[in-house]
Amino acid sequence: MISAASLALADARLEMRDLVAACSLVCICKSALACGRAVIYAGSYGRDVCADVPQSRVDDALLLDPTPEEAHRQQASALLAHMPLANLVRAFAAHAC
Repeated sequence: MISAASLALADARLEMRDLVAACSLVCICKSALACGRAVIYAGSYGRDVCADVPQSRVDDALLLDPTPEEAHRQQASALLAHMPLANLVRAFAAHAC
């Protein structure tokens, strides 16, 4: 989403110092299968709802820019946003269950 926003600003011909490129990485392990169910956030209702999530075709893997189904099965994740011309890291986030 970060890369898409950066490209949208560039497409609108707004003057910027650099583009922002971003990538997410998730770790999926076999132990994360948990019956193929995941928590889906209900947003304005203020409660969580469990729903069936299709199983991914991969197990025990590191995935770049995963699909939503794969992201629901993650055990750990990281996000990196980088400005290549300035050689600056603009965002870094890591999460582990």
